[in-house]
Amino acid sequence: MEKEKIEKYQDLKREITRVWKCVEVVVVPVISGALETLPKGLRTWLNVIDMGEDLGLLQRACILGSARITRRVVGMQS
Repeated sequence: MEKEKIEKYQDLKREITRVWKCVEVVVVPVISGALETLPKGLRTWLNVIDMGEDLGLLQRACILGSARITRRVVGMQS
């Protein structure tokens, strides 16, 4: 799953490098599943971007974002 995410965002990585003239851009796959499932390598990836160990906060943000998207979609269909 991580490899797919990294590949998916390669065009965005190139665009950021070009527009912002960045020397190094790293795609960090953050995958948070339902029922508190997290990939084994997530802590390693979070260390790349110097993010703390608060995985609960990350999961909460993902769940709230998903709920917001769901409410918008359901609201559009009403």
